[in-house]
Amino acid sequence: MSYIKIAELIRGYLRKEGLNTSESSGDGCSFFRGSFCGFDAPHDTLNFSLIAENDVIRICVDSPISAIGHEPSMAEFITRGNFDLRFGRFEMSFESGLMRFVSCLNAFDVSVDEIRSTISDRLFTAVVMVDRFTKCAMEISDKGVAPIVANMRFRAKENSGRNRVEVEGADIAAYYTAERSI
Repeated sequence: MSYIKIAELIRGYLRKEGLNTSESSGDGCSFFRGSFCGFDAPHDTLNFSLIAENDVIRICVDSPISAIGHEPSMAEFITRGNFDLRFGRFEMSFESGLMRFVSCLNAFDVSVDEIRSTISDRLFTAVVMVDRFTKCAMEISDKGVAPIVANMRFRAKENSGRNRVEVEGADIAAYYTAERSI
């Protein structure tokens, strides 16, 4: 499936979900950038991007905090956090301090309905991962917690029953409503 067709699917999904984005295209890619606003502390905004390139859709959600000044500790935290993830990964730029969660999905020879469903699931999962990651990363940057301890807390949040959200069929607003009520 061409990146143009994939971009049309992404555009339709974003419109259906009511997510406002900016869009740019070039060099065989389409970029969609946007943000989720109005969430509870510790952050107010999560920026995301969806990139359609060839037969791949890359989904990125940025952490609202920076690693600047804490690069070695954050790098260790990210390395430990990436261990044994089923899909996706955390990344960090040593130059800008940007930390984010990235997930890719293959759109080659996949039905349109599967792509729509998977975009929703992957974006939702990336938001959940960044939300949990950011809370633990802030313990490193604000309180000087050791990366191994922050990672243990991240894993505990990931595995705890009270924070577990079934991704399939769920939506981002439902997640944040549930998290605020806990």
